Amino acid sequence: MKTDRLQNILRELDTRLRRSESEMRSASSNPESIRDMMARFSHLKANIRRLSSKPDAIKFDEVQALDFQIDQLGEAAARAKSTLLTSDPLHRVLADIFEDSAFLSRLTSGLKIGLNQITPDNPLEMTPGQKTAAFQFEYQNDALVVIDQPLRSSERERGFAEAAIESAVEHGVYVLADLEGTNVSPRLRAAFTSLQATLEAHKNIVQIGQKAQICGRMVNSEIDELSSSLAALLIGHIEMVTDALSQFEDWRIYCENAAALKVSQGNIDDMIDGAREIVVMIRDNQVVAPEVGDALKTVSHWADGPNPDRRDVLSLARTIENFFAAVVRSAFRFAKDVGTDIRKQAIAGVAFVIVTSITVNLVPALSRIPGADWVQPAVSYIKGLATSKLTP
Repeated sequence: MKTDRLQNILRELDTRLRRSESEMRSASSNPESIRDMMARFSHLKANIRRLSSKPDAIKFDEVQALDFQIDQLGEAAARAKSTLLTSDPLHRVLADIFEDSAFLSRLTSGLKIGLNQITPDNPLEMTPGQKTAAFQFEYQNDALVVIDQPLRSSERERGFAEAAIESAVEHGVYVLADLEGTNVSPRLRAAFTSLQATLEAHKNIVQIGQKAQICGRMVNSEIDELSSSLAALLIGHIEMVTDALSQFEDWRIYCENAAALKVSQGNIDDMIDGAREIVVMIRDNQVVAPEVGDALKTVSHWADGPNPDRRDVLSLARTIENFFAAVVRSAFRFAKDVGTDIRKQAIAGVAFVIVTSITVNLVPALSRIPGADWVQPAVSYIKGLATSKLTP
Protein backbone atom coordinates (compact mmCIF):
# COMPACT_ATOMS: atom_id res chain seq x y z
CA MET A 1 0.00 0.00 0.00
CA LYS A 2 1.34 3.45 -0.89
CA THR A 3 2.31 5.78 1.94
CA ASP A 4 -0.34 8.32 1.00
CA ARG A 5 -3.06 5.71 1.53
CA LEU A 6 -1.59 4.79 4.90
CA GLN A 7 -1.58 8.50 5.77
CA ASN A 8 -5.23 8.79 4.74
CA ILE A 9 -6.22 5.94 7.05
CA LEU A 10 -4.27 7.44 9.94
CA ARG A 11 -5.84 10.83 9.26
CA GLU A 12 -9.32 9.29 9.32
CA LEU A 13 -8.53 7.60 12.63
CA ASP A 14 -7.36 10.89 14.13
CA THR A 15 -10.41 12.79 12.87
CA ARG A 16 -12.90 10.32 14.33
CA LEU A 17 -11.07 10.20 17.66
CA ARG A 18 -11.01 14.00 17.95
CA ARG A 19 -14.71 14.17 17.15
CA SER A 20 -15.57 11.61 19.83
CA GLU A 21 -13.28 13.34 22.33
CA SER A 22 -14.98 16.69 21.69
CA GLU A 23 -18.47 15.19 22.07
CA MET A 24 -17.43 13.63 25.35
CA ARG A 25 -16.17 16.89 26.78
CA SER A 26 -19.41 18.62 25.78
CA ALA A 27 -21.59 15.93 27.33
CA SER A 28 -19.78 15.76 30.67
CA SER A 29 -20.32 18.22 33.50
CA ASN A 30 -17.65 16.59 35.66
CA PRO A 31 -14.13 16.45 34.14
CA GLU A 32 -13.02 13.99 36.81
CA SER A 33 -15.58 11.41 35.65
CA ILE A 34 -14.07 11.25 32.17
CA ARG A 35 -10.41 11.45 33.15
CA ASP A 36 -9.70 7.82 32.20
CA MET A 37 -11.37 8.14 28.80
CA MET A 38 -9.56 11.40 28.07
CA ALA A 39 -6.24 9.74 28.87
CA ARG A 40 -7.04 6.93 26.46
CA PHE A 41 -7.90 9.42 23.71
CA SER A 42 -4.66 11.29 24.37
CA HIS A 43 -2.51 8.14 24.16
CA LEU A 44 -4.23 7.01 20.97
CA LYS A 45 -3.80 10.36 19.25
CA ALA A 46 -0.14 10.52 20.26
CA ASN A 47 0.40 7.05 18.84
CA ILE A 48 -1.29 8.03 15.57
CA ARG A 49 0.84 11.18 15.31
CA ARG A 50 3.97 9.09 15.80
CA LEU A 51 2.97 6.68 13.04
CA SER A 52 1.96 9.53 10.74
CA SER A 53 5.45 10.97 11.04
CA LYS A 54 7.02 7.86 9.47
CA PRO A 55 4.50 6.34 7.01
CA ASP A 56 7.24 4.58 5.08
CA ALA A 57 8.61 2.86 8.20
CA ILE A 58 5.49 1.70 10.04
CA LYS A 59 5.85 -1.78 11.51
CA PHE A 60 3.12 -4.39 11.82
CA ASP A 61 3.60 -4.65 15.60
CA GLU A 62 3.01 -0.90 15.94
CA VAL A 63 -0.33 -1.13 14.16
CA GLN A 64 -1.18 -4.17 16.25
CA ALA A 65 -0.55 -2.13 19.41
CA LEU A 66 -2.75 0.64 18.03
CA ASP A 67 -5.52 -1.86 17.36
CA PHE A 68 -5.28 -3.12 20.94
CA GLN A 69 -5.56 0.46 22.26
CA ILE A 70 -8.71 0.95 20.20
CA ASP A 71 -10.23 -2.25 21.56
CA GLN A 72 -9.43 -1.08 25.09
CA LEU A 73 -11.07 2.28 24.37
CA GLY A 74 -14.25 0.54 23.25
CA GLU A 75 -14.28 -1.72 26.30
CA ALA A 76 -13.72 1.25 28.63
CA ALA A 77 -16.60 3.13 26.98
CA ALA A 78 -18.89 0.14 27.44
CA ARG A 79 -17.97 -0.16 31.13
CA ALA A 80 -18.45 3.56 31.77
CA LYS A 81 -21.80 3.56 29.94
CA SER A 82 -23.10 0.73 32.11
CA THR A 83 -22.76 2.93 35.22
CA LEU A 84 -24.89 5.78 33.85
CA LEU A 85 -28.60 6.39 33.49
CA THR A 86 -29.83 6.33 29.90
CA SER A 87 -31.02 9.91 30.39
CA ASP A 88 -27.46 11.09 31.00
CA PRO A 89 -26.11 12.82 27.83
CA LEU A 90 -22.80 11.06 28.39
CA HIS A 91 -24.53 7.67 28.07
CA ARG A 92 -25.30 8.27 24.38
CA VAL A 93 -21.79 9.55 23.65
CA LEU A 94 -20.19 6.51 25.28
CA ALA A 95 -22.51 4.23 23.32
CA ASP A 96 -21.41 5.94 20.11
CA ILE A 97 -17.74 5.57 21.06
CA PHE A 98 -18.23 1.86 21.72
CA GLU A 99 -19.91 1.38 18.34
CA ASP A 100 -17.31 3.50 16.56
CA SER A 101 -14.46 1.40 18.00
CA ALA A 102 -15.51 -1.42 15.66
CA PHE A 103 -15.13 0.91 12.67
CA LEU A 104 -11.76 2.12 13.95
CA SER A 105 -10.61 -1.50 14.23
CA ARG A 106 -11.58 -2.05 10.61
CA LEU A 107 -9.40 0.91 9.68
CA THR A 108 -6.43 -0.61 11.51
CA SER A 109 -7.13 -3.90 9.75
CA GLY A 110 -6.78 -1.96 6.51
CA LEU A 111 -3.41 -0.71 7.71
CA LYS A 112 -2.25 -4.25 8.47
CA ILE A 113 -3.43 -5.61 5.16
CA GLY A 114 -1.77 -2.71 3.39
CA LEU A 115 1.52 -3.18 5.22
CA ASN A 116 1.74 -6.87 4.45
CA GLN A 117 -0.19 -6.93 1.19
CA ILE A 118 -1.76 -10.08 2.58
CA THR A 119 -3.58 -12.47 0.27
CA PRO A 120 -5.51 -15.53 1.46
CA ASP A 121 -2.49 -17.69 0.56
CA ASN A 122 -0.15 -15.91 2.99
CA PRO A 123 -2.08 -16.32 6.26
CA LEU A 124 -3.07 -19.86 5.28
CA GLU A 125 0.61 -20.72 5.09
CA MET A 126 1.23 -18.98 8.43
CA THR A 127 -1.59 -20.82 10.23
CA PRO A 128 -0.25 -23.97 11.93
CA GLY A 129 -1.81 -27.39 11.98
CA GLN A 130 -3.14 -29.01 15.12
CA LYS A 131 -0.67 -29.10 18.01
CA THR A 132 -0.32 -31.63 20.83
CA ALA A 133 -3.06 -30.60 23.25
CA ALA A 134 -5.92 -31.84 25.36
CA PHE A 135 -8.13 -31.53 22.27
CA GLN A 136 -7.60 -31.22 18.53
CA PHE A 137 -10.20 -30.23 15.95
CA GLU A 138 -10.90 -30.86 12.29
CA TYR A 139 -13.66 -30.33 9.75
CA GLN A 140 -15.26 -33.62 8.76
CA ASN A 141 -18.34 -33.75 6.53
CA ASP A 142 -18.56 -29.94 6.74
CA ALA A 143 -18.70 -29.89 10.54
CA LEU A 144 -16.03 -29.07 13.12
CA VAL A 145 -15.41 -32.06 15.39
CA VAL A 146 -12.94 -33.25 18.02
CA ILE A 147 -10.41 -35.72 16.60
CA ASP A 148 -8.30 -38.46 18.17
CA GLN A 149 -4.59 -38.10 18.92
CA PRO A 150 -3.22 -41.67 18.86
CA LEU A 151 -0.32 -42.23 21.24
CA ARG A 152 2.99 -41.90 19.41
CA SER A 153 6.45 -42.92 20.51
CA SER A 154 9.82 -43.05 18.80
CA GLU A 155 11.05 -46.31 17.28
CA ARG A 156 13.63 -46.61 20.04
CA GLU A 157 11.09 -46.07 22.84
CA ARG A 158 8.11 -47.87 21.34
CA GLY A 159 8.49 -51.22 23.09
CA PHE A 160 8.99 -49.73 26.55
CA ALA A 161 6.29 -47.10 26.06
CA GLU A 162 3.61 -49.52 24.87
CA ALA A 163 4.44 -52.01 27.60
CA ALA A 164 4.26 -49.29 30.26
CA ILE A 165 0.83 -48.15 29.07
CA GLU A 166 -0.49 -51.72 28.97
CA SER A 167 0.76 -52.33 32.50
CA ALA A 168 -1.03 -49.17 33.65
CA VAL A 169 -4.22 -50.32 31.92
CA GLU A 170 -4.06 -53.73 33.59
CA HIS A 171 -3.37 -52.19 36.98
CA GLY A 172 -6.25 -49.78 36.44
CA VAL A 173 -8.68 -52.68 36.05
CA TYR A 174 -7.55 -53.99 39.43
CA VAL A 175 -7.84 -50.53 41.01
CA LEU A 176 -11.41 -50.01 39.78
CA ALA A 177 -12.44 -53.46 41.01
CA ASP A 178 -10.99 -52.65 44.43
CA LEU A 179 -12.77 -49.29 44.52
CA GLU A 180 -16.12 -50.99 43.93
CA GLY A 181 -15.91 -52.59 47.34
CA THR A 182 -15.26 -49.33 49.18
CA ASN A 183 -17.31 -46.34 50.28
CA VAL A 184 -15.12 -43.72 48.59
CA SER A 185 -16.86 -40.64 47.23
CA PRO A 186 -18.57 -40.89 43.83
CA ARG A 187 -16.27 -38.09 42.60
CA LEU A 188 -13.14 -40.06 43.41
CA ARG A 189 -14.49 -43.21 41.81
CA ALA A 190 -15.59 -41.26 38.72
CA ALA A 191 -12.13 -39.68 38.36
CA PHE A 192 -10.37 -43.06 38.28
CA THR A 193 -13.02 -44.51 35.97
CA SER A 194 -12.48 -41.64 33.54
CA LEU A 195 -8.69 -42.10 33.71
CA GLN A 196 -9.05 -45.80 32.97
CA ALA A 197 -11.32 -45.18 29.97
CA THR A 198 -8.81 -42.70 28.54
CA LEU A 199 -5.92 -45.11 29.12
CA GLU A 200 -7.74 -47.93 27.35
CA ALA A 201 -8.66 -45.71 24.40
CA HIS A 202 -4.99 -44.96 23.53
CA LYS A 203 -6.21 -41.76 21.87
CA ASN A 204 -4.74 -38.80 23.73
CA ILE A 205 -1.52 -38.57 25.73
CA VAL A 206 -2.38 -35.14 27.18
CA GLN A 207 -5.80 -36.22 28.42
CA ILE A 208 -4.23 -39.21 30.17
CA GLY A 209 -1.82 -36.86 31.91
CA GLN A 210 -4.51 -34.36 32.82
CA LYS A 211 -6.81 -37.02 34.23
CA ALA A 212 -3.96 -38.55 36.23
CA GLN A 213 -3.40 -35.09 37.74
CA ILE A 214 -7.09 -34.84 38.61
CA CYS A 215 -6.96 -38.24 40.31
CA GLY A 216 -3.94 -37.12 42.29
CA ARG A 217 -5.75 -34.01 43.50
CA MET A 218 -8.81 -36.04 44.44
CA VAL A 219 -6.74 -38.49 46.48
CA ASN A 220 -4.95 -35.65 48.27
CA SER A 221 -8.23 -33.93 49.10
CA GLU A 222 -9.75 -37.13 50.55
CA ILE A 223 -6.62 -38.73 51.98
CA ASP A 224 -7.90 -38.51 55.56
CA GLU A 225 -10.98 -40.54 54.65
CA LEU A 226 -9.07 -43.35 52.91
CA SER A 227 -7.54 -46.39 54.53
CA SER A 228 -3.76 -46.49 54.35
CA SER A 229 -3.83 -49.52 52.04
CA LEU A 230 -6.32 -47.94 49.63
CA ALA A 231 -4.44 -44.64 49.61
CA ALA A 232 -1.22 -46.51 48.80
CA LEU A 233 -2.97 -48.40 45.99
CA LEU A 234 -4.37 -45.24 44.40
CA ILE A 235 -1.15 -43.24 44.75
CA GLY A 236 0.81 -46.17 43.34
CA HIS A 237 -1.50 -46.32 40.32
CA ILE A 238 -1.09 -42.60 39.64
CA GLU A 239 2.69 -42.98 39.85
CA MET A 240 2.52 -45.93 37.44
CA VAL A 241 0.55 -43.85 34.94
CA THR A 242 2.97 -40.94 35.34
CA ASP A 243 5.94 -43.25 34.74
CA ALA A 244 4.23 -44.66 31.63
CA LEU A 245 3.63 -41.16 30.28
CA SER A 246 7.29 -40.29 30.74
CA GLN A 247 8.13 -42.92 28.11
CA PHE A 248 6.48 -40.75 25.45
CA GLU A 249 8.46 -37.86 24.00
CA ASP A 250 5.27 -35.92 23.18
CA TRP A 251 4.38 -35.83 26.87
CA ARG A 252 7.89 -34.93 27.99
CA ILE A 253 8.01 -32.01 25.56
CA TYR A 254 4.50 -30.97 26.59
CA CYS A 255 5.52 -30.83 30.25
CA GLU A 256 8.67 -28.87 29.40
CA ASN A 257 6.61 -26.34 27.42
CA ALA A 258 4.16 -26.04 30.30
CA ALA A 259 6.93 -25.45 32.84
CA ALA A 260 8.38 -22.69 30.65
CA LEU A 261 5.11 -20.73 30.40
CA LYS A 262 5.28 -17.12 31.52
CA VAL A 263 1.70 -15.97 31.96
CA SER A 264 -0.05 -14.01 34.68
CA GLN A 265 -3.23 -15.00 36.47
CA GLY A 266 -4.89 -12.21 34.50
CA ASN A 267 -3.81 -13.86 31.23
CA ILE A 268 -5.21 -17.18 32.43
CA ASP A 269 -8.51 -15.58 33.45
CA ASP A 270 -8.77 -13.89 30.05
CA MET A 271 -8.30 -17.23 28.29
CA ILE A 272 -10.86 -18.93 30.53
CA ASP A 273 -13.40 -16.16 29.88
CA GLY A 274 -12.63 -16.26 26.16
CA ALA A 275 -13.09 -20.04 25.95
CA ARG A 276 -16.44 -19.82 27.71
CA GLU A 277 -17.50 -16.98 25.46
CA ILE A 278 -16.70 -19.09 22.39
CA VAL A 279 -18.78 -21.93 23.85
CA VAL A 280 -21.79 -19.62 23.94
CA MET A 281 -21.14 -18.41 20.37
CA ILE A 282 -20.96 -21.90 18.85
CA ARG A 283 -23.85 -23.37 20.79
CA ASP A 284 -26.49 -24.82 18.43
CA ASN A 285 -24.34 -23.96 15.40
CA GLN A 286 -25.03 -26.56 12.72
CA VAL A 287 -21.43 -26.68 11.48
CA VAL A 288 -19.89 -27.15 14.95
CA ALA A 289 -20.39 -30.45 16.78
CA PRO A 290 -21.51 -30.19 20.44
CA GLU A 291 -18.33 -32.02 21.50
CA VAL A 292 -16.29 -28.95 20.48
CA GLY A 293 -18.03 -26.78 23.05
CA ASP A 294 -17.65 -29.57 25.62
CA ALA A 295 -13.90 -29.63 24.95
CA LEU A 296 -13.55 -25.89 25.53
CA LYS A 297 -15.63 -26.12 28.70
CA THR A 298 -13.44 -28.95 29.97
CA VAL A 299 -10.12 -27.14 29.56
CA SER A 300 -11.51 -23.91 31.01
CA HIS A 301 -12.67 -25.89 34.05
CA TRP A 302 -9.24 -27.52 34.48
CA ALA A 303 -7.47 -24.15 34.58
CA ASP A 304 -10.05 -22.40 36.75
CA GLY A 305 -8.97 -21.78 40.31
CA PRO A 306 -6.09 -20.30 42.30
CA ASN A 307 -2.57 -21.20 41.14
CA PRO A 308 -3.51 -23.72 38.43
CA ASP A 309 -0.91 -26.25 37.33
CA ARG A 310 0.97 -25.00 34.28
CA ARG A 311 -0.06 -28.16 32.39
CA ASP A 312 -3.69 -27.19 32.96
CA VAL A 313 -2.91 -23.73 31.59
CA LEU A 314 -1.17 -25.13 28.51
CA SER A 315 -4.11 -27.50 27.94
CA LEU A 316 -6.41 -24.49 27.94
CA ALA A 317 -4.21 -22.36 25.69
CA ARG A 318 -3.33 -25.06 23.17
CA THR A 319 -6.94 -26.20 22.87
CA ILE A 320 -8.08 -22.64 22.15
CA GLU A 321 -5.20 -22.24 19.68
CA ASN A 322 -6.17 -25.49 17.92
CA PHE A 323 -9.76 -24.27 17.71
CA PHE A 324 -8.62 -20.99 16.16
CA ALA A 325 -6.33 -22.84 13.73
CA ALA A 326 -9.19 -25.02 12.51
CA VAL A 327 -11.74 -22.25 12.00
CA VAL A 328 -9.23 -19.72 10.67
CA ARG A 329 -7.93 -22.14 8.05
CA SER A 330 -11.49 -22.74 6.91
CA ALA A 331 -12.05 -19.00 6.55
CA PHE A 332 -8.85 -18.54 4.54
CA ARG A 333 -9.78 -21.39 2.21
CA PHE A 334 -13.16 -19.75 1.74
CA ALA A 335 -11.48 -16.43 0.94
CA LYS A 336 -9.57 -18.13 -1.87
CA ASP A 337 -12.72 -19.56 -3.42
CA VAL A 338 -15.36 -16.96 -4.19
CA GLY A 339 -17.48 -19.70 -5.75
CA THR A 340 -17.88 -21.52 -2.47
CA ASP A 341 -21.31 -23.04 -1.78
CA ILE A 342 -23.67 -22.02 0.99
CA ARG A 343 -22.48 -24.78 3.34
CA LYS A 344 -18.88 -23.65 3.02
CA GLN A 345 -19.97 -20.07 3.63
CA ALA A 346 -21.56 -21.20 6.89
CA ILE A 347 -18.30 -22.90 7.91
CA ALA A 348 -16.27 -19.78 7.21
CA GLY A 349 -18.93 -17.74 8.96
CA VAL A 350 -18.00 -19.40 12.26
CA ALA A 351 -14.58 -17.76 12.05
CA PHE A 352 -16.05 -14.40 11.06
CA VAL A 353 -18.50 -14.39 13.98
CA ILE A 354 -15.90 -15.44 16.54
CA VAL A 355 -13.09 -13.07 15.60
CA THR A 356 -15.41 -10.08 15.37
CA SER A 357 -17.19 -10.83 18.65
CA ILE A 358 -14.64 -12.26 21.09
CA THR A 359 -13.54 -10.23 24.08
CA VAL A 360 -10.57 -8.01 23.29
CA ASN A 361 -8.40 -9.67 25.96
CA LEU A 362 -8.43 -13.26 24.68
CA VAL A 363 -6.14 -12.91 21.67
CA PRO A 364 -3.45 -10.83 23.47
CA ALA A 365 -3.48 -13.37 26.33
CA LEU A 366 -3.23 -16.28 23.92
CA SER A 367 -0.36 -14.56 22.13
CA ARG A 368 1.67 -14.88 25.35
CA ILE A 369 1.89 -18.61 24.68
CA PRO A 370 5.03 -19.58 22.73
CA GLY A 371 4.10 -20.41 19.14
CA ALA A 372 0.70 -18.72 19.26
CA ASP A 373 1.88 -15.36 17.92
CA TRP A 374 0.25 -16.15 14.56
CA VAL A 375 -3.24 -15.71 16.05
CA GLN A 376 -3.22 -11.89 16.33
CA PRO A 377 -2.40 -11.12 12.65
CA ALA A 378 -4.73 -13.88 11.46
CA VAL A 379 -7.61 -12.49 13.52
CA SER A 380 -6.90 -8.98 12.27
CA TYR A 381 -6.98 -10.18 8.68
CA ILE A 382 -10.29 -12.00 9.15
CA LYS A 383 -11.77 -8.87 10.74
CA GLY A 384 -10.98 -7.17 7.45
CA LEU A 385 -12.58 -10.00 5.47
CA ALA A 386 -15.67 -9.82 7.64
CA THR A 387 -16.46 -6.37 6.27
CA SER A 388 -15.83 -7.29 2.64
CA LYS A 389 -18.10 -8.87 0.07
CA LEU A 390 -16.89 -12.28 1.25
CA THR A 391 -18.76 -11.97 4.52
CA PRO A 392 -21.38 -14.74 4.64
